[in-house]
Amino acid sequence: MAWATEKLSEVAPSRPLKVKDTNAEDEIWQLNLNHIESDTGKLIQLDSQPYSEAGSSTHWFDERHVLYSKLRPYLNKVLLPQQRGLATTELVPMLPNEKLLNRKYLAYYLRSKKFVDWVSVQTAGAKMPRVAMKVFWEHEIPLPPLAEQQKIAAILDAADQLRQKDQQLIDHYTTLGQSLFLEMFGSSNAAFNKWPVVEIKELAAPKKGSMRTGPFGSNLLHSEFINEGEVAVLARMIHKPLTQR
Repeated sequence: MAWATEKLSEVAPSRPLKVKDTNAEDEIWQLNLNHIESDTGKLIQLDSQPYSEAGSSTHWFDERHVLYSKLRPYLNKVLLPQQRGLATTELVPMLPNEKLLNRKYLAYYLRSKKFVDWVSVQTAGAKMPRVAMKVFWEHEIPLPPLAEQQKIAAILDAADQLRQKDQQLIDHYTTLGQSLFLEMFGSSNAAFNKWPVVEIKELAAPKKGSMRTGPFGSNLLHSEFINEGEVAVLARMIHKPLTQR
């Protein structure tokens, strides 16, 4: 059975929070686009500053909103805030109708590849492409029953947690591999100071063409040489006796 659809403007309009009880010295969470991780919606940085430091191009939000970045939509920045704060006006403060639309379901929908692919071509401006908001608000979002939306959001939450655990495992083994390499071949190895130190040219076979330096395939001039930096080396042939040590 096909689900009903509704325009985003009808079920999650832009409605910034109205706040009046704020003093200039109050510490306020001030949110910018660079504080949000692409694709995941993870909050990278929570930056609190005095209210007096806030710019004029900001609006209030709270934990009921879904914040959607209209600037460079292909970067896919959608945040579910957990507290009140001030955001740049590049973040649209979408306020879902709780009777029709689950907040997490909306966030996952806006992050979905299908929606991102669609909205990424609904932009105006070459250097600073922004979503054409008239088209954005006309977009119709599928609306399963609320209970079904909650199930979908829960499944995607679980999948996201697994993804994070996988990434943590990858990071762990990457760090472990680096540590083992340093332990075996670094200065912490007791034999480190006993190993011979040789020039790179001694590792190459004593014949023309056994070693080349980059950039490869270019006519490098003496005037282009510098005294500092990294050297790219391509060894074609290595001394057999040295490889058998």
